[in-house]
Amino acid sequence: MQLSPAPGGGALQAFFTEANVKQSARESGVYLLYRASRLIYVGMAVPGDTILACLLAHHGGLRGTCTQAATEFEYEMSVNPAALHYRYLSAYAERNAGQWPECNEKTRQTLPGNSSI
Repeated sequence: MQLSPAPGGGALQAFFTEANVKQSARESGVYLLYRASRLIYVGMAVPGDTILACLLAHHGGLRGTCTQAATEFEYEMSVNPAALHYRYLSAYAERNAGQWPECNEKTRQTLPGNSSI
């Protein structure tokens, strides 16, 4: 099955519909949620959890209304999602005056090894 691509999206970026979410990876990794093509959340599915389960929880509102309002998503599978998650959040913060994506900001914690972010 193929994800229905969102306009201007990356290789894996797709509309945040239940049908598209259900086609997501059943593996650990990092996922990005967008609203109107603007990154709003960087999430992580640790080993033992799946990108699919996490995205379904966000889509269903189980992780709050901020992420439930996403309109597009993409993901990257990883056996070490914590390092990848750190890399995505750090890169975003560097480009945005130390700020995190909107929905991450609501639950902000200091990234390990870098208290200035």
